[in-house]
Amino acid sequence: MARRSLPQADTDFPSWVRTLGAMKAQGVVPIAWCTVCHVQQPVDLDKLIAIKSVGFSLINRRPACSLTTGCLGRVRFMYPAHGCLRALETEPCTDWRIERDWRARQAMAAAIRQVEEEREEKRKRDRR
Repeated sequence: MARRSLPQADTDFPSWVRTLGAMKAQGVVPIAWCTVCHVQQPVDLDKLIAIKSVGFSLINRRPACSLTTGCLGRVRFMYPAHGCLRALETEPCTDWRIERDWRARQAMAAAIRQVEEEREEKRKRDRR
């Protein structure tokens, strides 16, 4: 079975997910999901509308993760459709983001290794 391709432009998305106001009017609750820490949570549309506007779109937005303290990842926005979650991204925007997310995961792994090495060195010093 062929993989379903992503939309090519913002206008390829259903009208009810193109703006925050349209999602709120239809009762759609988008999900924010981090590609590094894998935490996901519903988006507070009222809060986001107050900060941005009803005409603001989540399509192709990838803000820094604020779901987990210290996470270096980027958040993907998803919307529920036909029993599954679909990405609010167009195909041209995904390739370079895959590379960026991979680099963020590598940086986080390196930071974790460094902290673990420092802890191990401290334990060795304390034992002496």
